[in-house]
Amino acid sequence: QAMIDKFLDIEGVGYVYVRDNEGRIISHTFVPGIPDNAHLGSVDPSEFTVTDVTLPGMGDYIQVSAPILAGVAGTVSVGMDKNIIRAKIRAAVIQQELLMLFMLIVAVVVFFMLIKGISRPLTDLSEYAKRLRAHDFSARIAVASDDEVGLLAATMNSMADELSELVSGLERAVAASTRELQGTDRKSVV
Repeated sequence: QAMIDKFLDIEGVGYVYVRDNEGRIISHTFVPGIPDNAHLGSVDPSEFTVTDVTLPGMGDYIQVSAPILAGVAGTVSVGMDKNIIRAKIRAAVIQQELLMLFMLIVAVVVFFMLIKGISRPLTDLSEYAKRLRAHDFSARIAVASDDEVGLLAATMNSMADELSELVSGLERAVAASTRELQGTDRKSVV
């Protein structure tokens, strides 16, 4: 009796009882005794069984019955309180939901950082292209990486240098042509 009373110290255990091989209850944890209207059901002493049991005034239980020495010595049955089981399941579900929420938040932060890491260099390249379109060839863009965006930035810097040289050459040629025309106009006037 002392041994089965110890099982009540386990959270969720509502009752324990032992039947002999003839089906008589020989030991139990019900105090002061087995409730008169308790329907504990019949248990096959050779099989492991799980059944739902409702004990008026005590609550709903999941009763697990197992044979002792393959049923030769009888069976032991343990009633687990369904409310405690449900509470444990709810707590586990809430814990899993909080973990998934945390993982979602981490994923969103990582995604935001990746997007920002990709879009920032592209925005800088777009601004640089606008400055080149406005003939600001002195503008430079920093090449911060060796990837495709870095290669594009280096190419745009090189293109700006070449455009700057071409425009400077054209401006010198126009200035020289203008001076030559002005010199020709002066000679013809004289």
